Amino acid sequence: MALDSKFKAAIMEYATAHIADEKWHVDFFAFIEDGKLAKRLGEEFISTRVIYKLLEGIEAQDWLLRAQIKASNPLLCFNI
Repeated sequence: MALDSKFKAAIMEYATAHIADEKWHVDFFAFIEDGKLAKRLGEEFISTRVIYKLLEGIEAQDWLLRAQIKASNPLLCFNI
């Protein structure tokens, strides 16, 4: 069952409040000549940051806290 749209909006507002937009994350990898790969890396980078913030917001504990720690290092999360 999906969350209420107002609740989802509030969660995403929290999770993205201090994270740059997708363009910034893609541009971070501008030194990579393969544009498709740079875009994918940027997407993976922003997604791990949002996941980290979601877990931070619920004050993750135990095994979920370990997932938050992994999400704090995008290199552990990249699946390319």
